[in-house]
Amino acid sequence: GAGAPLRVYACVDEREEAERVVLEIQALEAHVPLEEIAVFYRVNAQSRPLEDALRRARIPYHIVRGRSFYERAEVKDLVAYLRLALSPDSDEDLLRIVNTPRRGIGRRSVEALLAVALAEGTSLFRALVSPALEAKVGARARRAMRGVHDLIADLHALTLEERSPAAIVAAAIRGSGYVDALRAEGSAEAEARIENLDALHTAAMERGEAGASLADFLEEMALTGEADDVTDASRRVKLMTLHASKGLEFDAVILVGMEERTFPHGRAYGSGSGGEGSDPEAMAEERRLCYVGMTRARRELVLTWAGARLLMGRRQVREPSRFLREIPEALIDPACRWQRRRSRVFEAGLGVGQGRRAAFEALAEEAEALAEEALIPGPGEAVVDYTFDQRPPEERPSQVARRGARVWHRTFGEGRIVAVDGHGTRARLTVEFEGVGRKRIAARFVEIR
Repeated sequence: GAGAPLRVYACVDEREEAERVVLEIQALEAHVPLEEIAVFYRVNAQSRPLEDALRRARIPYHIVRGRSFYERAEVKDLVAYLRLALSPDSDEDLLRIVNTPRRGIGRRSVEALLAVALAEGTSLFRALVSPALEAKVGARARRAMRGVHDLIADLHALTLEERSPAAIVAAAIRGSGYVDALRAEGSAEAEARIENLDALHTAAMERGEAGASLADFLEEMALTGEADDVTDASRRVKLMTLHASKGLEFDAVILVGMEERTFPHGRAYGSGSGGEGSDPEAMAEERRLCYVGMTRARRELVLTWAGARLLMGRRQVREPSRFLREIPEALIDPACRWQRRRSRVFEAGLGVGQGRRAAFEALAEEAEALAEEALIPGPGEAVVDYTFDQRPPEERPSQVARRGARVWHRTFGEGRIVAVDGHGTRARLTVEFEGVGRKRIAARFVEIR
């Protein structure tokens, strides 16, 4: 028989979109088996917020024709750098990254490093700068080993300064040269891996905003994995890219990221700024891929899009995909009452609360605050330090974070400062939030009352 009308949902950002996916799955589960529910996305990096939300909701899932976000090689490599930032003497982590990306430290040089560490009874980190290595490895390898040592020492210093998880992730990505090495490959696979590193940086930003330290962030990732309370491994929601969906069918499909430059992907625009861009063939392929995804649904199809996404460390505002706008209104469930332009997303017709509307309006302000930690620039892109207040002195806010001051945070609500570490926008506050407890958070994310 005929399927149900399409459901289309506009969301504030990728986090709310992931929450919407959870709600849809919970509603579908009443009449659709979990294994007959699939979530599609354009690129692998989009799975991270979805996996986090599903894990929190204890919904079992399986990545089809791919790996879970936290099991991807580049993510595990960066996590090794982060663990070394906390514990430089972690030999296992150092062995993983000592020549990742490739920096001229070959197998024989690593064997020499191991031998020196064993002979001196020290860690591999300390052995990297041991004089005993000079006679065992070449000049190029010695320089590379010194560089690895210095990078780890610099990252460790950031942890001692209690810098945010995002700042340390960004420093690890830059200092390691990981993104530069991937860009030099110039392949679609390398671009996908860069997107995964960006998604890890975004996760660190989100956790840092909530007051988490790097140690907290790493602990949460260590506990992350596909739901482990599944008795029947087949009863899992399926997550996959649109390319992986070819040839498959499901009773219900949720297709996320239906925004311009997410889907269709930014590559389809070529160097153009709008319309069909300068690559009509690529745009046509994106449209065919959208058709493939939509036609994988036997009975129910849900489409979501986000008004803003954190990408490359910056909050980027999005418009709904042209593929959404091309769907006849008659096919869409009227109860959704979705809007076809971002500027109208949070009008009363959507039925969202004042809090959600205020959150969306705050995104532009948040983007500037987060720019300090946006350390994954595009090729040739300058990095601006927004922590320097360029306004005239008479226009700068006079409020100063002091112990005992009352503050407001858009997630945790009202609170009182119990400790201040640092100055200005770089200050880290310890705040006792009413009904939430004590959180350590960056000063720029609270409003002093």
